[in-house]
Amino acid sequence: MAKRSPNRLAVVFVVLAVAMAVYMIFFRSSEDSLVVYCAHDAMFSESVLKNFEKETGIHVAVRYDTEATKSLGLVELIKREKDNPRCDIFWNNELLGIVELADMGLLEPYKGEGYKRIPEQYRDPDGMWVGFGARLRMYIINKDKMPATYEAVDALLKSNDLSQVAIAKPIYGTTLTQYCVMWDEMGPDGLKEWHKSTRARGIRELLGNSTTREAVESGQLVLGYTDTDDYF
Repeated sequence: MAKRSPNRLAVVFVVLAVAMAVYMIFFRSSEDSLVVYCAHDAMFSESVLKNFEKETGIHVAVRYDTEATKSLGLVELIKREKDNPRCDIFWNNELLGIVELADMGLLEPYKGEGYKRIPEQYRDPDGMWVGFGARLRMYIINKDKMPATYEAVDALLKSNDLSQVAIAKPIYGTTLTQYCVMWDEMGPDGLKEWHKSTRARGIRELLGNSTTREAVESGQLVLGYTDTDDYF
């Protein structure tokens, strides 16, 4: 056996220690905890979960999603864990993934007080999910770069140069929802033609809504498709 250098042994030890810490913090702690998979931003959701712990005395073990795969990452994780589920509560922020999980039989019904107080159109009739908040798709504009008017936005989006316009990749979060609505409204061919046209005119496809916001806020770009939580 080759002799390992002290530096290599130190690296191996650190990797093992980190792995053990992750296991102890999440998986061991989750045995006696309410396990929450949370796609909503930690800066908004963490205080709500902490208040729940204080009010109920129930410890919460939280697993957050990444910004790049927001909402879809945890949906896919729940699918992979279907034979050995770990998640008790899924706080998602995008409806399509929830409906897909319900259709696959990976959700259980629950009709608590929160379910009963929500209007019928915002909840699943079988109690598989309940919606308690909303996000709107919107434009965000750098007002130092262009006027914040409908006419200016319309002119830019109809122009042959969209290199100063950004949208998140349409495979996650509310951008995916936007594309699904456009598919329904425009038809498959109409959406594909619109998407092809924006790409041909140089639209910037970024990793997420927050990345889009940051690019517009910093002045790198002038206009972005995003949603209300990232705007605020």
